[in-house]
Formats: sequence, C-alpha cells, structure tokens
Amino acid sequence: MNLVKDDDYKRKERKFFKKRPHLIDKYGLVLEKLKTNPFDPSLKTYKLKGDLSEFYACIAT
Repeated sequence: MNLVKDDDYKRKERKFFKKRPHLIDKYGLVLEKLKTNPFDPSLKTYKLKGDLSEFYACIAT
C-alpha cells in the first residue's frame, strides 16, 4: 500500500507537529499499520461518501 501526501498535507502535518511533538511517535506507528494492513481493526478504517467515495479514512486511537 502506498500512502500519498500532497504538499498541502505536508505543510499541515509540519504545523500540527510543531504544536504537538509528543504525538510524532504514535503517528509513525499508525502510518506503519496503514502501510502493512490498512484494515487493521485498531485503525477503524471506513469508506468515505460523496465526492470522496473512492477513498478510505481511519480513526486511530
């Protein structure tokens, strides 16, 4: 599985982690899970609706 991050996402990601550096490690673990098994039960993956219906999202806790 390939994860794609556009420039806008990368900018928001940097800004997010400037304020919350304690979440970087957890974020890395979630990305690894997504790469290896995007439907891992701990990710709570679900299909989006509407214009984004070809994509999935996840809620990592």
